[in-house]
Amino acid sequence: MCQLLALTFDERVTTSLSFRGFRHRSDCNPHGWGLATFDGHNASIVKEPCRADESDEVESIVNNHNLSSKIFVGHVRHGNIGGISQQNTHPFVQKLRGMDLVLAHNGTLKSDQPKSHVDGRYKPDGTTDSPSLAERPHFRA
Repeated sequence: MCQLLALTFDERVTTSLSFRGFRHRSDCNPHGWGLATFDGHNASIVKEPCRADESDEVESIVNNHNLSSKIFVGHVRHGNIGGISQQNTHPFVQKLRGMDLVLAHNGTLKSDQPKSHVDGRYKPDGTTDSPSLAERPHFRA
């Protein structure tokens, strides 16, 4: 099953130490990794559809002491729905009421009636079960 890392702080910090250890959880989650930072309105996401512990990008993140934020969301993926691809790698981001909404989750999400969009404003990117979460009524803009 996928694994999450979520960190929140009162002040901006770097995540190099936390993500340095977290990347090794890709032993059982080899289908992708991602890290989101959030500044209150906009998210910045770096992700790849490969093992985190074999990624040059992850190596640069853990050694980059200038990458700082108050909020971090990390994810390593063990895919069971949807192929191994950039679009299916967590975290995901969509605009909601002018702000970025970041989503990452563990487990399989079930939807009674999957849709391809919400009122024409949201179009899922990827083939996992995750895009259907933003289609649920409590996420409508």
